[in-house]
Amino acid sequence: MQKKVVITIDGLHNRQGDEERLINTSSGILEVLDSEIVVNGDEQVDESGEKVRTIFRIRDGRIKMVRKGNFSSVMIFEKGYDHHVDYATPYGTMDMLVKTSSLDINKEDISNIIANVEYELLMDDKTMSRAKVKIEVKEDMN
Repeated sequence: MQKKVVITIDGLHNRQGDEERLINTSSGILEVLDSEIVVNGDEQVDESGEKVRTIFRIRDGRIKMVRKGNFSSVMIFEKGYDHHVDYATPYGTMDMLVKTSSLDINKEDISNIIANVEYELLMDDKTMSRAKVKIEVKEDMN
């Protein structure tokens, strides 16, 4: 079963004292595959002007976010676990570490999924940013 959805990502990012709020809304397709929910976002232009496609794979206690474009990454949010991520840019690939301090996923209503994530992004054991992100996936009624 596939559903058309609207995806909203509302994030507050603190990069070494500089706070920035980014809100991004796009459309996509949601489908349930085995024990996970897969949300394929449509290609869009991100805040840097580059085309990017974002895919979420949501299951109990875990979200995998795949971004494909000139800047690509696979980030896994799972409370209590650290995950390495290769952050690919046109200038090279950086090894980063994602430390998730809080993850709350409400997917009881498949037409209205809400996830709140708090995480830290590190490179060479140095904190590059701390983030609080709300991901909402709602059925597109249009």
